[in-house]
Amino acid sequence: MLGVDALPGLAEVLQDDRTLPEVVKYVGQLQLYYLPAGRAFINPSELLQQDRMLKVIQRGGSVFDWIIIDSPPLVSFADAHCLSTLVDGVLWVVRAGLTPREDLEQGLAALNGTHVVGFVLNADDKSRRKTYYSNSSSKEVARTKTSTRAAGVNS
Repeated sequence: MLGVDALPGLAEVLQDDRTLPEVVKYVGQLQLYYLPAGRAFINPSELLQQDRMLKVIQRGGSVFDWIIIDSPPLVSFADAHCLSTLVDGVLWVVRAGLTPREDLEQGLAALNGTHVVGFVLNADDKSRRKTYYSNSSSKEVARTKTSTRAAGVNS
């Protein structure tokens, strides 16, 4: 997707096969640095639980203003939960119409004690959704806004 080789990557750094500077790639057209995941392993959460992962994050934090870590789904895999204990905050991406409410509830319970920064609603179909004023005419909306201002309500 980014036009960057997937190997070597984070997995090789965590196994001490490569150093971080060897695997971080610069994507010029986006003006960002990217660390690919690297080789797939049977149990990647074991690699993520090592002290080495915390050191990779700390080293990156000393060089970059922001580090964004993409992980597999929280409820289905242990990776996201492992990573959530190592970062300053979690921004959770959920897919509209696909992520079940039970997964959200279970995921929030799993993230208990973690700083959840917020949620991103992905793949939302605005055309199916009613807007706040969908049942009001423009005159009613204007009248409502005028009356709330006159009453001193901040909107």
